[in-house]
Amino acid sequence: MGIQVRDVLTLDLLADAKLVAGKAGLDREVLRVNFTDCPLWESDPGYSLVQKGDVYILSLYIQSQNEKELYDLIKFYIQTGSACCIALDTYVKDFPDSVKRLADKYKYPIVSISDKIPYASLIQKITNLIMTEQLDMYTEVKLHTLLHEQLSPQEQQDTWSYLVPNCPARYVCVYIKFSQVAQNTFRHLKNNIFSQFHISFLNYRNGGFLVVDLGVYKKLDLILKALPNTFPPELQDYILGISNVADRTEQLTAAFHEAVDAALVGEITENRITYYERIPIYHLLLPLRTHQALEEYCSHILGPLKEYEEHHNVELIETISVYLELNGNIAQTAAQMNTHVNTIRFRINKARALLGLEDEPYAFIERLGVALKGRRLLQQ
Repeated sequence: MGIQVRDVLTLDLLADAKLVAGKAGLDREVLRVNFTDCPLWESDPGYSLVQKGDVYILSLYIQSQNEKELYDLIKFYIQTGSACCIALDTYVKDFPDSVKRLADKYKYPIVSISDKIPYASLIQKITNLIMTEQLDMYTEVKLHTLLHEQLSPQEQQDTWSYLVPNCPARYVCVYIKFSQVAQNTFRHLKNNIFSQFHISFLNYRNGGFLVVDLGVYKKLDLILKALPNTFPPELQDYILGISNVADRTEQLTAAFHEAVDAALVGEITENRITYYERIPIYHLLLPLRTHQALEEYCSHILGPLKEYEEHHNVELIETISVYLELNGNIAQTAAQMNTHVNTIRFRINKARALLGLEDEPYAFIERLGVALKGRRLLQQ
């Protein structure tokens, strides 16, 4: 869903606004701003000018002395699918209980504001909010098309030009992935990043891309270190995926893919920052995630170990995983698993025997390393 009433109420101009009724309807979608100071009935030519998702801004001057007319006006707004109405408090200081009950029943927000707030400014702010959201949605569609569909060379060129109008001569793509992001938080995040780094944030799924100009930011580590400072407090659960360095616009698509893949591997390996160039084995395995061949390979290598574990209650696979991560250091493996060194040595030798690799230590490391990485991808 796009802009909601609750998003409109976060505007600075509405900081002192009062929610009169309809609190349960703050998730209504806002599609347009409409201005009226008189009712539009079905028999009126103006009735065709209303739309679902309209936010009405009005003074209620005409209805202020007649409760029934005020009630009928709010009923009209509800029936036409309006998002909410924002009324100046000049003529209606307090809404009748009948109107409040109606608004609460149909979850229709009524907002009261001071007459010191300029109509034009409020209309402009809400319209900008809607347009920005629509542009963000269009950007995400463009990115999805670029990453997942076959485009002609001209279509690719048009997409690149739209997403990155002034592509740097030398750059990397950074994909920031969050566990979950609310739309209003996204807007805050985008503003923070642009204010500090003058880089546009291209939202995509639960995150987004940055195209970092290495001519401006010569030390990438510095921007990566400073970047989390722009994240709102609720966005501290994040993963950064970094593409290879690119020096042509035509490499944008590949750089976007690399950044996403690096973030995926970072999520699997529980690393905050992952560089695509540092995960070469995963380069080969990622395209096989949906292929049966990878599942069969992992089952062939890890199956005998898993079967032994089930019958003897021994942590063979986890032991091998820690052992390989620690570069074959048995003492460190024992310390990390809080287990005796001899127990670790026994488990490793048992795994080699089960796979028939007692005399092939390098083959054991190679096959188990690939199988464990493959299993992580399959589980993800």
